[in-house]
Amino acid sequence: MTRGKAQDTYVKSFNVNQGQSDFSTVLELSGDEMFLGVHTLCEKSKCLLISKLSTDGNIIWNKGFKSSDSGNYDFIKVINDTIYASGHEDWNSRSKSANYYLLEKHDGDSLTHATYNYDSIVLGSGFVNMGLIVHQEQVLIYGEFRDTLGIVEGLIQWAKKDGSPIRTKTYQIPVNMGINALQDLQPDGYGNLVFITVRRVPPGIDHATIRKIDHEGNVIKDIVVPSDRLLEPRPQMAVNAKKQYIFSHKTRNANEGKFLNVVQLVCTDTLGNFIWVHNYPTTISAIPRNPTNTVSINQITPTRDGGVIICAHIKTNRDQRRFYRDAYIGKFDSIGTLEWERRINILNGLDTLYDNCELYDIKERPDGKGYVAVGAHTCSTRPTAVNILLVSIGNDGCIEGLPCVDDHLVVPTLDVIDLVSGVSKVNIYPNPFTDMITITLEASAHLRISDLTGKSMVDQAMEAGTSTLTTSSWQAGMYIVTLRRSDGSITSHKLIK
Repeated sequence: MTRGKAQDTYVKSFNVNQGQSDFSTVLELSGDEMFLGVHTLCEKSKCLLISKLSTDGNIIWNKGFKSSDSGNYDFIKVINDTIYASGHEDWNSRSKSANYYLLEKHDGDSLTHATYNYDSIVLGSGFVNMGLIVHQEQVLIYGEFRDTLGIVEGLIQWAKKDGSPIRTKTYQIPVNMGINALQDLQPDGYGNLVFITVRRVPPGIDHATIRKIDHEGNVIKDIVVPSDRLLEPRPQMAVNAKKQYIFSHKTRNANEGKFLNVVQLVCTDTLGNFIWVHNYPTTISAIPRNPTNTVSINQITPTRDGGVIICAHIKTNRDQRRFYRDAYIGKFDSIGTLEWERRINILNGLDTLYDNCELYDIKERPDGKGYVAVGAHTCSTRPTAVNILLVSIGNDGCIEGLPCVDDHLVVPTLDVIDLVSGVSKVNIYPNPFTDMITITLEASAHLRISDLTGKSMVDQAMEAGTSTLTTSSWQAGMYIVTLRRSDGSITSHKLIK
């Protein structure tokens, strides 16, 4: 069996000071660098944490954005030298706004920060950001909210790259008194956009629905795929190299006299005609079969060879005693044939079976040497300690040094790396700037801004919070921001006028 080099394939665990049972994590790959987006805690407050790693999993820098939940799926994008990120205020606060961040890829310095308020649109519960895309030189931030009748409605915010708003549109399928989830918004390859949602039919049956819209958000058509189950978790979707729709949904299948939940991976053309269908998982058999089992596909990613790779998890009640989760990854070729499938479990030295492993996002490595996935791991002996699970596998789905037989990878006890140490506590924007800059500090610190000759423009103690500085008299050029915190640690940032 072909194997990658040792430094190319690995499993790592990162502590993110989470303090809660679940969180969302996404991954972007750019050249020889990786970027993680995590909804976690920074200084005991919810934040969007963005981290830059080398491809071997070493931390380069971290940046935290306070008082913002991250999106749930695709909330960071890396294009050329820029990071685009989105989030929302804490749902429990009933906030009705979305956040947009534009960052410099090299060191994570802020270029733009914008907030979009939906008080006049969202009359019910708060807005939840699901992700963003960059399309035709515009940024589209998408998510959903719950109206006064308890109905979930989708929302898309169009904006310029500098954060200037363009338009906002909301979406609800006619006569759909339930879930109008808006997930996996993406180009369809023909100049339009598609996303996947749910059509609910009384008394509580969901149908996966692909909605096509034009570049201004006007609805073109809906493709409804009948199901006979509640679609939880919600369907996922991708558009492959052939401009076909690959998506997941649930159905029911009789097995041993019982109806069991079956996740289907489906490929259709743009009219909704089925091309291929797989019940999932396909080859993994070492799973106790009982009605409490659930299989969840969390991400579908197109690959350069025209196929797709998926990441997901299996949740089962082993021997009717305790639930546990195993992560799994599946690779399909361009005609829907399964190439390989890997079930991933962590051995903690006590009870392997009851650890929880999930993968939320997976990407193909730019160098063509395999794939990287990110998710979460919880040890059964420490159920409140939730860590990021980073998995790098070769093109065959294997990890160097680990047995790779029977579609099952058992990973030895993990070394835990602290991801949140060194998180920046300053956000300065805009960058480049003209007549004014805004500085947000998460804790009091001494701030110094100097030009390249060493001349100080600002040299003072600042309290936590947001302040503005007038910079109209400053000369054009580069400035260095130095932040000295009470613990003695120092971070530096570049500003350009």
